[in-house]
Amino acid sequence: VARGMARALGAAGMHARAIKHLQAWLEGHGDDAMAYLLLGDAQHQAGQPEKAVQTWRRLLEMNPSDVSSYQQVSDRCQAIGQTGPAIEVLMEGRRVLGDDALFSWELAALSLQTGQYERALEFFFSSIAQSPNRLSVVEHQLGPLCQRDGGALLEALLGSTADDPLVKVRLVSTCAQIGRAHV
Repeated sequence: VARGMARALGAAGMHARAIKHLQAWLEGHGDDAMAYLLLGDAQHQAGQPEKAVQTWRRLLEMNPSDVSSYQQVSDRCQAIGQTGPAIEVLMEGRRVLGDDALFSWELAALSLQTGQYERALEFFFSSIAQSPNRLSVVEHQLGPLCQRDGGALLEALLGSTADDPLVKVRLVSTCAQIGRAHV
């Protein structure tokens, strides 16, 4: 009922009331993860993106060993244009959960969006090592950037290191061919 009311208030554009409603609910039900997600959503809709991120991050404090919480918080941060915090949340998840391979795919995509090519490539290589069938998907993702970045991605690829040198060669070749074809 509390969540339904919050959704109804949000749909009606009554974000301040939704925030108050959810804050009151959470005073007595501090373990309601969905209520924290909804509260952050309402705060974002009310023009408070920093507060929204802080609220969503409370989920991680509630249950730091829940992999899905890191993904949910990162997804929400990304959805509101907070790419930096989205990356930070996933990196925190890797540290807390003790798994350096966790979230490699997501971190690669986010790093690519922010122009952090070296970092993105490191995560892509890790992701490909986990699941080799992702190589063609990575080629497809990098292709459009190679067309329009003035050679920056190709330079990053040339300077990168991969566990499997054939993966690097294939990506360099793809990027060089696509970039040259559109110059």
